[in-house]
Amino acid sequence: MPQEQGSPQPTATDEIGTPSDLVDRYRLLAELSPDGLIVHQDGVIVYANPAGLRLAGAAQDSDLLGKSIIGFVHSDDIGPMMARLAALDRDGAVSGPVDARMLTVDGREFAAAVTSVRTTWRGRPAMQVILRDLHDSMTAKAALQYQAALVAHVSDGIIALDRVGQVTTWNPAAEAIYGWAAHEVVGRPVLQFLGSLPPVGQSGQVHHQRRDGTPVTARVSVSELRDLGGGPTGAVIVCSDETAKLKAEQRYAAVVASLQEGICVIGADGRVESVNPAAERLLGASREQIVGATLDHVQIWDEAGRPLPMAERPSTESSQYGRTVHGRIVGRRGPEGLPLWLSVSSRPLIDNGESPFPVVLSFTDVTERKNASAALLHAATHDPLTSLANRSVTLNAIDDGLSALRGDGDALAVVFLDLDHFKVVNDSLGHGMGDQILRVVANRLRRVAGPGDVVGRLGGDEFVVVSHSACDVDGANELASRLRSALTEPIEVMDRHIVVGASAGVVLVTDAAGWSAEDLLRDADVAMYQAKDHGRDRHELFDAELRARAVRRLQLEEDLRAALDTDQLWIAHQPVIDLHTGRVISTEALLRWNHPELGFISPAEFIPIAEESGLILPLGLRVLEDACAQTALWRRTHDELAELTIAVNLSARQLTDPCLVGGVTAVLARTGLPAEALWLEITESMLMADTENAIHVMDELRRCGVHLSIDDFGTGYSSLAYLRRFPVEALKIDRSFISSMHDDQDDAVIVDTVLTLAHGLGLRVVAEGVELQEQLDKLRALGCDEVQGYLTGRPSRASDLLPTLLLPCS
Repeated sequence: MPQEQGSPQPTATDEIGTPSDLVDRYRLLAELSPDGLIVHQDGVIVYANPAGLRLAGAAQDSDLLGKSIIGFVHSDDIGPMMARLAALDRDGAVSGPVDARMLTVDGREFAAAVTSVRTTWRGRPAMQVILRDLHDSMTAKAALQYQAALVAHVSDGIIALDRVGQVTTWNPAAEAIYGWAAHEVVGRPVLQFLGSLPPVGQSGQVHHQRRDGTPVTARVSVSELRDLGGGPTGAVIVCSDETAKLKAEQRYAAVVASLQEGICVIGADGRVESVNPAAERLLGASREQIVGATLDHVQIWDEAGRPLPMAERPSTESSQYGRTVHGRIVGRRGPEGLPLWLSVSSRPLIDNGESPFPVVLSFTDVTERKNASAALLHAATHDPLTSLANRSVTLNAIDDGLSALRGDGDALAVVFLDLDHFKVVNDSLGHGMGDQILRVVANRLRRVAGPGDVVGRLGGDEFVVVSHSACDVDGANELASRLRSALTEPIEVMDRHIVVGASAGVVLVTDAAGWSAEDLLRDADVAMYQAKDHGRDRHELFDAELRARAVRRLQLEEDLRAALDTDQLWIAHQPVIDLHTGRVISTEALLRWNHPELGFISPAEFIPIAEESGLILPLGLRVLEDACAQTALWRRTHDELAELTIAVNLSARQLTDPCLVGGVTAVLARTGLPAEALWLEITESMLMADTENAIHVMDELRRCGVHLSIDDFGTGYSSLAYLRRFPVEALKIDRSFISSMHDDQDDAVIVDTVLTLAHGLGLRVVAEGVELQEQLDKLRALGCDEVQGYLTGRPSRASDLLPTLLLPCS
């Protein structure tokens, strides 16, 4: 049993006759144990090893010694603990391990596996408690191994018997004491080997013989074993060899040899005196190579990769200065050249006040834990799909680049790349194949980027390169071209060769003043969208004009949201003329915006903003409502306009809105406009973008009774034959063909062909953008049905247009 800390040094033997050398060695084992060892007698703590003090949060012995053991047990676990202790009524009886909630000296709770052993302290019964911290898996594993080794090798000989006294278990300590191997005694009567035993339930000192006839003096206790029902199942014999010196040495050697933790004892001269097998394995050398040598030749480094000289190593701190070092992480090269990370602890073996001290050095392999930590750090800073830097790291790289700008030709370039038409790849090949392409793209960008450049993925198909290699505009353009060119080589996927283009925006700064990482990323993104607007597969260099446009766009989006609730937005009506009668038969509703500060905002500018921001849905519904209400009013109040119809454009967002059909029918019901008086116009490009969905929505609208026409025909690359699938009744020839048909024979032929084939399909044809009399005459001659344009009527407010609508046929 360990000596009470702070008590006088023992004499030649302690009170039960154990040689002092054994006490010293056992105490050293207890102090080195990763398990907490606490002894309490009559409920009062009389001993705690360093691990026990650490688990209890005690700074010194006096924080525990003399205190009630109950004060360190959670109130809910005190009752079960007392019951278990009450059951330990015989010397050597063991309870546990059981999970329990323990308390530190400052009241903090921690979970521990608790084993209680009935023992003797200073000649009187006591309880020894072994605590294993359940919160630290590495410590738990080491503690479990230590506890198993303690039972198998350090603790007394343990012999288990069945009901008739035959041996069922003969532990290594029993083998060491008596010289008989387990396989020789298991299944045979125990009295053939031990000779005599105390009565069951008692203990005493007896004289036995080893197998070779050598006498053994042992203290033996015999405890009865019972099953859950209380019936006897056998007995357990605990034997303590009191010819202790040899036994203690053997036990110590066995424990140390069984540890997974490497142990080295280093003499005061710096030479290794002993090592265990774990130390041989972790140091990559045999006992013969290590013992007698120093550890100077073992190359180690700290967590930052800096080589550690001997003067800074844990063993030197303990040897030279008597300091104890706990859990310092160092690295060394493993047997296959891979880094091996060790948690090293060091303490003086004997503190006699004279330096250098002999040292006990212990070290545990924490490579797996270290690698897991590194993997978590990598996952937190890198994109999981491509292993490129994530957004956070990319922004940090930009900030670092800005901080490093010192003038004298320094520059920082940020290139923002977005793959062109990547959605088509995902939709056609699937996201799995899309991910493969993204990995290839990432590898190519990483290969082409400079050695000091940071390549990141922001998400989706957006990539960023942060570079110091481009020092001027030419260099920035060259970098962007090189990055885009790296993507033009076909990527083989599913026996296909996919060519992925990219649009890029570039920002180049030479002065960090006034810039932030978010600013650069935003401006590069703006430049990238400029590249897409100019045809894709190109790059644009950001300049002040682009920023002004970006700021204006953001401002317009904010103002457009506010304009929804004001009279800034209004509906203009442009008349549509029937060329056969010369009368206005319809109007097209066109949204207009008079900004209170900026004046008239072109629909070509604010409609795309509404599309991208989602505002097009409430805007579209408002246009539909106002246009239908105005047309219904005209039809009711003027007999001449009883057959007037209204044409309203649908946006791409509206066409995919599941509430579209319901919204149209609700507007017709509220305004009283008959469904047959409403024409909904859908652009050709919208139909070709998602044909099947477009046909489904158009079929539902036709069932509601409204008419459908195709707007801007000729710009969406569809064929007239394809029109047979769409439930439309009219099409509008795009103004680009009308504007030059009077003096361009090719455009005239195209218009003539469209008219002939459309009429053959039973479709009415409207020519839009008619501005010259020559165009009107040509269209009339070709048999066009209807026209609209500045020549026949400009878009106007409803009140201004009414006189034109009431004019007689011309």
